[in-house]
Amino acid sequence: MIPDTQLEKLYNAITDAINNEASDDEINRLIESFQVPHSREVDSIVAIIERLHTALIGVQPAPRFVRELRRDLLATYEQQLVQRIRSLPARVQIAALIVMVGGFLMLLTRRRPATRIKSAAI
Repeated sequence: MIPDTQLEKLYNAITDAINNEASDDEINRLIESFQVPHSREVDSIVAIIERLHTALIGVQPAPRFVRELRRDLLATYEQQLVQRIRSLPARVQIAALIVMVGGFLMLLTRRRPATRIKSAAI
């Protein structure tokens, strides 16, 4: 039985050879150099690697896509708080305003009794 690491190294070497446009004879010699017997598994993997090599074609993305992706991934643009709130739907803006006003009112009502108690104790 062949260890998995040896097969992985073989498949990696075959992939590199196919990417470098190696001939069938060179691939067969490569398989023999790893001392792996020809089997259906090896032959099927070589066929898959060859099909993937012909099917997967490198494509350069559009410059606009690259710029937008870079901006999104790196978050190079920073929006201010007001701009973020303006971009929200109207319902959410109203709810945020109500929560903000309610929070300020809670802070104000809690401070007044606390200051009265302190002044009465002094």
